[in-house]
Amino acid sequence: MLPRRGVIEIELLRRYGRTPAGTRAVGWFEVSETGEVYFTHMREVHIRVADDPRVVGGPAWFPWPREPGVSPAASEARLLERVLWDVVRSVEERQTKTKHQRFRVVRAEWEDGPAGGERGAVSSG
Repeated sequence: MLPRRGVIEIELLRRYGRTPAGTRAVGWFEVSETGEVYFTHMREVHIRVADDPRVVGGPAWFPWPREPGVSPAASEARLLERVLWDVVRSVEERQTKTKHQRFRVVRAEWEDGPAGGERGAVSSG
């Protein structure tokens, strides 16, 4: 059921303002339906690094059509999996001016797991 909220933890690979590399920060991400015809869903990422006033992330709108012949639960599971990977990719693709990767995602998971008590998660070691 939407909206769904998750938690994300990142590690700085490069300095971010006055915050040194190696610092970790925890934030949230969320997916919800927009009610629009084409851009039917929105995902938002919000990570605050130390006392820096800038927020890592932001909103992104995307279409997610219902697939014919697929149950609503299966369609939602695919949606949540895609959003999880999109969140990780969008954060890890951020670069410095010299094109170095700025962040590494340590953990990203949904706060309230799908039916059956499983938690969708992405984690890197």
